[in-house]
Amino acid sequence: MTKKVVKIPVITVGKMNYPELAERVLQEGKADFVAMGRGLLADPEWPNKVKAGRIEDIAPCIGCHEGCLSRVYELKYASCTVNPACGRERDYVITPAEKKKSVLVIGGGPGGMEAARVAALKGHNVTLWEKGYALGGNLIPAAVPDFKLDYRLLLDYQTTQLKKLGVTVKFGYEATPELVQQMNPDVVFVATGATPIIKPHKCMRCGICNLSRFQPTYCYVPQIAGLVKGVEDGKLFTAIDVLLGKKEVGGSVVIVGGGMVGCETGLYLAQKGKKVTIVARHEAMHDILWVNALDIKEKLDKAGGKILINTDVLEITDDGVVISGEKGRKSTLKADTILLAGGMKPEMELSEALQSKLPEVYAIGDCVKPRLVMHAIWEGFRTARLI
Repeated sequence: MTKKVVKIPVITVGKMNYPELAERVLQEGKADFVAMGRGLLADPEWPNKVKAGRIEDIAPCIGCHEGCLSRVYELKYASCTVNPACGRERDYVITPAEKKKSVLVIGGGPGGMEAARVAALKGHNVTLWEKGYALGGNLIPAAVPDFKLDYRLLLDYQTTQLKKLGVTVKFGYEATPELVQQMNPDVVFVATGATPIIKPHKCMRCGICNLSRFQPTYCYVPQIAGLVKGVEDGKLFTAIDVLLGKKEVGGSVVIVGGGMVGCETGLYLAQKGKKVTIVARHEAMHDILWVNALDIKEKLDKAGGKILINTDVLEITDDGVVISGEKGRKSTLKADTILLAGGMKPEMELSEALQSKLPEVYAIGDCVKPRLVMHAIWEGFRTARLI
């Protein structure tokens, strides 16, 4: 412990943006000061909110590195996934609207909640329809693993802000063009998100081909198209089904798809003692920043999980998965459970149907193209700020 061997003040740093942790470090005498970097990018009012006891109002750093570190590598200004105004504070000030409007947000994922929050801050009358019975969208399964704790904090923060701002949230409302037209809002935000691809037969405009950081454009859809032949019921699921607790997996699991969803789900299951093999058609974790990818790989290795790269899935059978490796050699990976994690399909039908029927319709988030949490929040923020 540094404090025991030095006589000068000690400043500690490194993911200290949890108020209870920072306080405990000081109270236990482990440091004299707490320094913070990314936590203040997420919420520059962090110290004031802690002092005032408003812990629930702190926008949490989710440790994704996408708004800060990744953008710096791309020679862009440093910003933050959960704070789109970071680095552009003067340009992105939220000012009261000149005319109060009725705003309908369809979908309670991170993009929809951010649009509702900002629209409410501007003084609009905001209603959010969510077809399910909980807010969060794909944040809910994303936040299940323990190593994604910060995503739970983001979900809690967004939900709390909607309550405090008086946004009317209606659960069990599956929007149709007819229902939306009956409500006749001034502004509609369509944030219907994306759903897992199961059996695509043509380009689904999923956007997976544009997410690779290291390879030329290619398509992951053919990897899972037409592969299911005689699979017994109860053996083939999507990764999201498992994360949501809808399906139970066996002792050995093969995951088809080596992107973020497949690898994070694989790590989650490996840490639970499952024998996990992830099959990636090209490189693994193509849609994850290299810093995060290294961390996942290290944890996956420690938990005994395996990743097969440059491997095609030829067939999914009752016994497991028939694969072809780099030299074209066929083999079978036996598995109790097969998970599909080959991409997401944007739910854009409602947005397209409403475009010609109402004056202001904005599609945001994964229903435009499946991407990162950052893109959904930024689109919700930037679009709602201008209405």
